[in-house]
Amino acid sequence: MLFRSRSNVAIHEGRVERELSRISHLDRVLLDPPRVGAGEVTMNAILSYSPKSILYISCDPATLARDAKVLLEGGYRLHHIEGLDLFPMTQHVETVALFLPA
Repeated sequence: MLFRSRSNVAIHEGRVERELSRISHLDRVLLDPPRVGAGEVTMNAILSYSPKSILYISCDPATLARDAKVLLEGGYRLHHIEGLDLFPMTQHVETVALFLPA
């Protein structure tokens, strides 16, 4: 994998609620939750680290909106959002949203 050899990158794979307890510092977050989204508990746990940026990849715009509300109320702003039609001829749209501290 591209970033595995970098000394300034740590990749944690697994369920977020389990992995967060093993992490002492988060600088940037790349979050790709399942269709149900990350949820309020997980989003608040991420906010407690005050990361410099949160890149949220979503396969459900509704759960992205729900989780984004937690980020916005937690002092972040939506810097950029983009929809990607990765599955033509279906109703599915992938959304990538970048959140930065307000």
